Amino acid sequence: MRVIFLLVKPENPANVGAACRAMKTMGHNELRMVDPCEYLTLRGRALAHGSEEILEAAKVYDSFEKAAEDCDLVIGTTARHRKIKLDYIDSNLIMDTILSKQEKVNSVCFVFGGERNGLSTEHLHACDLVCTIPTATTFPSLNLSQSVMLFSYITRTPMAKVQTQDWRINNEQPDKEHFRAIKTSLSKLIDDLEMKDPTKLKHKILAAIARLGAEDLNLVHSVRRRVQNRIDNLKRGL
Repeated sequence: MRVIFLLVKPENPANVGAACRAMKTMGHNELRMVDPCEYLTLRGRALAHGSEEILEAAKVYDSFEKAAEDCDLVIGTTARHRKIKLDYIDSNLIMDTILSKQEKVNSVCFVFGGERNGLSTEHLHACDLVCTIPTATTFPSLNLSQSVMLFSYITRTPMAKVQTQDWRINNEQPDKEHFRAIKTSLSKLIDDLEMKDPTKLKHKILAAIARLGAEDLNLVHSVRRRVQNRIDNLKRGL
């Protein structure tokens, strides 16, 4: 399982460099950024000591959508509880949520906002899950590189276990449809049903399935496929 770290508008090259060092310390090497500061500076390289190759190989995108479009599961991180309703998952529970999806997730992308404002509400809504780090309420904010270090650590050990586990249930071959494909097909189904306020409904459904485990995702995919087939047949007049 690939673990990708995506920084959206990081402002301090030192934080970018320190994030690279945190990633390498825990065995990760895939860094992406959207509209970053000038990070290939002496300060950035100094804080990336021993992990300059990650800093230099970082991929830069001009939009969040392009940076995350090939990732199966996108997890936004935030320290703030906002006025709008969001379902937060504590960082100490996030690996259970990821691993419950078993073979349906091949890549996980953790998204971090800039140092001053964090992720926008729009970006958080675009993520499959929203994760927060439990901290003391008197000063809940962590430095960007500290947050990257924490998520680098919690994804380090459990990921190794995935390689050795047999995810087949009752000796049957599981459905190979991955989580990202299930999201796409469900979005198409909602559009085809021409339901009232499809954008709001789509967001609620996609947020709900992001919390499901592999067996429930198989069930959702099976029902979705049957409904879609019925709609397609009706369109053809069958």
